[in-house]
Amino acid sequence: MGFEWSLITTNAAHLTVPPEAKCCLCRLLVDNGCRLSGCGHSACYTCQTELGRRSPFCPLDDQPFSHSAPIGLAVETHNWLRDVRLKCRWFDGDVCTATAIALSAVHRHEDQCPNRPGLRPHTTATPSRPIGPLYACRHCHHVYSYPLIGRLCGQCGQSTTTPEMIRFPHVVLVEYVMFGTFVATITGMDVTAKGLKMKRVLKNCSNSTIRFRLAIDLHFRDMRQLYYCLSPSLPALFVRLNNEANVRLQEDLCIGDRSPNGFKFDVKSQDPREQYVIVMLKDKIVNNFAKALAECVTHERPDSDTICMALDESDSWQLLMRARSKCDSVMNSGHFYTHLI
Repeated sequence: MGFEWSLITTNAAHLTVPPEAKCCLCRLLVDNGCRLSGCGHSACYTCQTELGRRSPFCPLDDQPFSHSAPIGLAVETHNWLRDVRLKCRWFDGDVCTATAIALSAVHRHEDQCPNRPGLRPHTTATPSRPIGPLYACRHCHHVYSYPLIGRLCGQCGQSTTTPEMIRFPHVVLVEYVMFGTFVATITGMDVTAKGLKMKRVLKNCSNSTIRFRLAIDLHFRDMRQLYYCLSPSLPALFVRLNNEANVRLQEDLCIGDRSPNGFKFDVKSQDPREQYVIVMLKDKIVNNFAKALAECVTHERPDSDTICMALDESDSWQLLMRARSKCDSVMNSGHFYTHLI
């Protein structure tokens, strides 16, 4: 898995990224980059290894390659990557201040970053829990095992940033994401001023044990509808995208008309259960967070008719359960994978 483009700090406003520095699999900045042995497209070493073990064909031109015999990057690409500097993914300007890390030193820094989840200890230990790395909310002092930088406390619902504002990127914890009737596992999501950045989304494929995942961006400018539920029992976002983003998601996750197992996502479908992206959060949505979402949508699409509003609990449950019922129906209807797209 490569590095997010937002982490680049080397003249980020005017930086021109060569195509060879972009992984053809995860579409991010290459991490320990190499070239595929068949066609020569650039890829992260981990990405090409994981893909090569299950389907050794380049997704761009369908050329076969051997994951055990990658080719080194071109000298020009290697020199460009050598001069690139990144900031730490846990940079907050307080605990972690690293903003100019060479690619070769990123993993070494992250292993020792003081702001890494599980490394910054809390000053007091609670008798009911074993002594170890703990973190506390600055509002209600509830103890967690992960840092609350940019997150919402699940107990008091307050932001750990300034209460009057939401600081971007805002990290939220996610239970799961539904793309139409397809339920995808996800390891994290960042809410930025431009949209929702989903990390390591497991795509629709026949082998559920593979580790190959994708980075999915849902931009506010691509949203036609954005609903949210403020009920603590159903902290969810309901997103309906435009046609361009719809096609992109169908191709990336294999959930269009060529879906191998019946799970579908299509905003133009006559079945409303296939039209929405549903993000189920672990913590309740507070008013400050909802207000920030509405402001971002308005800023990105000032002249559009995009709808951004709260849904009551009953309507939210209806949307969710309709999609879940279609998902259960597909799973129990005898559909099997015919091929891997």
